[in-house]
Amino acid sequence: MPTRAKSPLQGEPFLVATLPPSPSVNGSYKTNSNAQFYASESLRQFKEDAVLALCADRCFFDWDVIDAIKASKVKVPLTMVMDFYFRTLWLRDLSGPIKASEDALFDFIGLNDRLVVDLQAKKFVDRENPRCEINVRVCLERINQ
Repeated sequence: MPTRAKSPLQGEPFLVATLPPSPSVNGSYKTNSNAQFYASESLRQFKEDAVLALCADRCFFDWDVIDAIKASKVKVPLTMVMDFYFRTLWLRDLSGPIKASEDALFDFIGLNDRLVVDLQAKKFVDRENPRCEINVRVCLERINQ
């Protein structure tokens, strides 16, 4: 269960969220007759499901911090920690679901995911409740770079 952040200046997360499992990379994109990539139906459905999850009470967003980052005249570096819980450790790779989850989250909060300068991802097993737990904080050690 997410907890409320103390202060972004202390490097505490200003965002804590849980998303449903995203489709694999192979299941996320299709190609048309011109070999152009487009989002698959499963990716579009995941993004809709992600919005519903992000609106749930169990997510925490410090909108004052998010609005301050949006209004900042300088880029604010972010650290994102992603913990993926799969039904098994060995059927899915770790890199595949990162982009879909990151895009869904950053679209929802209205920030550009290019602000992420530090990404940490881990795999865990939860056979009953596959999910992605994400927290985002200001990357203090990279401010003013």
